[in-house]
Amino acid sequence: MMYAALNTKKILINAIECQNDDQYFCPTCCLPVKLVSAEEKPYFKHQSKSFNHINERDIHRMGKEKLFFAWQNFTGRLVEMEIYLPTIDQRPDILVGKKLAIEYQCALINVNKLNQRVKSYQMKRIDNLWILGGDYLSSTINRLHLKFIAYRPDWGFHLLMFDAKNDLLTLFFEIRFVGPFNKIIFRRKKFLY
Repeated sequence: MMYAALNTKKILINAIECQNDDQYFCPTCCLPVKLVSAEEKPYFKHQSKSFNHINERDIHRMGKEKLFFAWQNFTGRLVEMEIYLPTIDQRPDILVGKKLAIEYQCALINVNKLNQRVKSYQMKRIDNLWILGGDYLSSTINRLHLKFIAYRPDWGFHLLMFDAKNDLLTLFFEIRFVGPFNKIIFRRKKFLY
């Protein structure tokens, strides 16, 4: 993450002071970067050649649909997509049997918003499962993922990632922190969709 970038006038600008209507460039390599303001502290990241906001929405939609059909085939319960729950003013990506909300989280979300959504589901007595994709995809676990770690007796502390483009679901399980610097260790299993 970088917290400063060059604007079109080649002036170094801090991410906190940025206007989203300007273009920004990496001060090291001069390639385009984009402002990410979904986290607590805004920052810049390099744009991939295929990245755009429409592509991000397409990735979310594609992943959500694949998860919906997989869950529909996996369970005998009613599986619904994007059903509005007026009492908590939320629309889970997938709702299974009115008792499990599945959220396919591709865009960065801050911990306060995540906590609010989880608490709303708990108030409705709906279990919730968060599956990470998009900006959260990684071959390892880093600080960005920690807010999504859940616990089950058979997996221990765990999290799930789904790469919708490559039809790959990854389960990170038995997640532990070791040593004086809290190194994250885990086991991993991959499943094809």
